[in-house]
Amino acid sequence: MKKLILLVTLSASTSYGIGLKEAIKGAIQNNPRTTAIDLRMQAMQDRKKAQYMDLLPSLHIGSSANFSQNQMAGGTSRSTSYGNNVGVSMNLYNGGADVESLRAAEERLKATDAEYNSSNSQIPNTRGRFASSVFESYISLVENYEQKNFVVDLKKKLEFLQKAHLNEEERETLNQRITDLETSMVNVDYGISEAQKDFTYFTTLPAPQALDLESFDQLRSGLVIPENAEKAFQIALEKSPDIQSMNHRLAAETHEREADKRKLFRPRVDLNASYNDNTSRGDSGPSVNSKGAYVGVSLTYTIGAGSVYRNRAGNKELEATRSERDATLADVQYSLNARYHALANQEKVQSLQQQNLQTADTRLATIFKKIEKGDKIEFKDMIAAVDTRSNYWQSNLQLKRNIIAARFNLQRTVGTLFDEITFQ
Repeated sequence: MKKLILLVTLSASTSYGIGLKEAIKGAIQNNPRTTAIDLRMQAMQDRKKAQYMDLLPSLHIGSSANFSQNQMAGGTSRSTSYGNNVGVSMNLYNGGADVESLRAAEERLKATDAEYNSSNSQIPNTRGRFASSVFESYISLVENYEQKNFVVDLKKKLEFLQKAHLNEEERETLNQRITDLETSMVNVDYGISEAQKDFTYFTTLPAPQALDLESFDQLRSGLVIPENAEKAFQIALEKSPDIQSMNHRLAAETHEREADKRKLFRPRVDLNASYNDNTSRGDSGPSVNSKGAYVGVSLTYTIGAGSVYRNRAGNKELEATRSERDATLADVQYSLNARYHALANQEKVQSLQQQNLQTADTRLATIFKKIEKGDKIEFKDMIAAVDTRSNYWQSNLQLKRNIIAARFNLQRTVGTLFDEITFQ
């Protein structure tokens, strides 16, 4: 895996626009855990290469030196010996178990890489977890700025109502409402500051200002999803990192199972060759030097009483993993159907609520025109119109947020969340 490099150029003196995709990219590339993940992937690559190297002949070089002293009836006997040896050993055949083990290692490497690319926010140290944190802070920023604009606009509307013919009690009630909005503004400003902190923490980028953020409508249109659950599931089968990881792990287990079977039921053939040069010397005679070479092939066939049961156990474990994979795919399909159905309902409700908001805006605009003309309007009707409009606005904003979150989560499940983000 190539090391991820930050490509975003920042300037502390100027404001800049940053969309959700750019924020996610910055977060993933700047997160210190990315370096740790990269090193772990490199370690797995090295272990896989080590398995390949283990198939080559092994060279053994050794030296030895010995000294002995024996006490005998006629005196003391001493002897020394030393020697050097060189040997080569190599497995010629083990039923193909090594090949299957190498394939299993390759599949596990692919599974780990897919898991890192997972869009599942529940798995730590994945792009999905990083993206989820950024998403929450980003839409929180947008929502709080929307709330701030709403409070400012509502205050203006209430101040405009002061032009109407009001008695002292009605004017006092209106003034109290305007004063209460100052408290609301404090809470909104606090929410903005907290969202800014979260954004900077997760992305290590300066938090954008209101005008530099995507609006809820832009976020909604930018989170493109398949048109229905059936197409979403078909795409997920191919692109979902979670499904890819599951399939690779199943493939790895299949190769490992085959390697175990070949070790159990096929013979092992090894080649050994060595050369040695030894010299020994005793008290009673000259030095003796011996040299020799050895080449041999060994055939080993291990038969154990428990082999049959170990083989059965391995087959059952593999079948269990396959069943779990199939059950998980069924869960994904069922979940997509349910979530698409819920999203369709949310979008229908939001559309109706948007119409209600427009009606409320029209009604309030009519009241404002009458106030400008100096017409007499009941105070309770003015307040009711403002409250109705406020309720519809808040409900509409929450529905938009829920729809955006649903589309974001669907992109994660399907595996298309990072399609428009290039990591280098």
